[in-house]
This record gives sequence, C-alpha cells and structure tokens, in this order.
Amino acid sequence: MLADFAMRTPVVLCFGYLGLQGVQGVARMLGILSRLEGGIVANLGNVPPVILANFASSALSSSYLLILAVCTAVRLRPIAAAPGVQPRLVALLGTFATMALALFPPVSLPVWGAMLSAGLIAGGYVIATLALLHLGRSFSIAPEARRLVVSGPYRIVRHPLYLAEGVATIGLFLQHAAIPALFVLVLQLLLQLRRMGFEEGVLRDAFPAYRAYSAQTPRLIPGLY
Repeated sequence: MLADFAMRTPVVLCFGYLGLQGVQGVARMLGILSRLEGGIVANLGNVPPVILANFASSALSSSYLLILAVCTAVRLRPIAAAPGVQPRLVALLGTFATMALALFPPVSLPVWGAMLSAGLIAGGYVIATLALLHLGRSFSIAPEARRLVVSGPYRIVRHPLYLAEGVATIGLFLQHAAIPALFVLVLQLLLQLRRMGFEEGVLRDAFPAYRAYSAQTPRLIPGLY
C-alpha cells in the first residue's frame, strides 16, 4: 500500500499541475473576452476559427489531465502487476514522451494545417476522456490489473485510451513538425504498442474472461488491428 501511494503521488502532482496550468490559460482568455464590450458570448464569434479551435483543444486537454490526476488519486489497489522494471519504465516513457514535443520550436502552419492540428488534439482528448471515465478507478499508468472494463469505447477496441492519445499526439506533432520531433513521435507510438503488450499479459493472467474478450475485440482499429 505504501509503495502504491509513493508511485501515484508524483503522477497526481504532475498531471494536476499541468492541468491547472492549462485551466489558467483558458481562464485568462475568457477574462480578456469578458472585459470586451458585449461579454464572452458576443465576442466568441469574433475570434478567428484557428484561435477558437486551439482554445477548445487546450480546454479539453487540460480537463483530461485533471481527470487523469483524480483517477490516479482514487484508483483501486492492484490485484496483479507486470513483473520487473521494464514494463514500468516503458509505461512512464510512453506517458511522458509526448511532453517532449513541446520542447521543439513551433512551426508556421497554414490555416488548414492549424485547424487539422487543433481538431486532432480536441477529438483525441474527447475520446480519451470518455475512455478514462469508463476506466474510472481502474486506471493505471503501470501495467496493472484492478477491474476488467469492457464497456463503452472498450466494446469497440481494447485500447481506446491509447488510440485517442495517439491521435492527439499526432495533432501536437503537427505544431512542431521536424525530423527530431518525428523521432519522438515514432518512439512514443512504439512505446505505447509495447506497453499494450505488457498490459494484455497482466489482464490475461488476472481475468480469465479477458482471453475471450481480446479474441473478439480488435486492439486499436476495427477491421485492421
């Protein structure tokens, strides 16, 4: 129990801090609009679509991070976990590698490119939030088993959370598109695939019903994979 608390505390603090930082940015923009004549509602229509799309994607990503922090804080104790250091290291790197993309300088995108980027980020975090809400207290970063969740988006694919995060990560990559950033993107996607393998192994051992579920439910993309 003490080890679980020690593992979850820095994760909760990290996600909570990043989420609150994003919320502050959203609040600042709303504050600016509220001070203009007519208030927020009247002035939203005057905001350029690209800025509005980025605003929406920022709000959704911040909400997702805060929900991640809460789910981590209240998660159930694990009944099984992948042995060894490698599964945990892969999970941590897969989780936080996306943040490395923000270290690269932003690129100038055409309007359609900026809209595509914001749309991928927003859409990815909407789906990720739905998947996370279905996981609830079963959420974990490390490959661990708490409860078997097969409802909601998990009825469609086995890893909707990773699929959605991957979509959002591609959207973020477009804002920093360069060879070094592409290397980070590919590395992050490969780490997530490896992470899925570790998680599936734990779930197969912990829940006999998982074998039948995995046999009839695609991993990421219905009809393809």
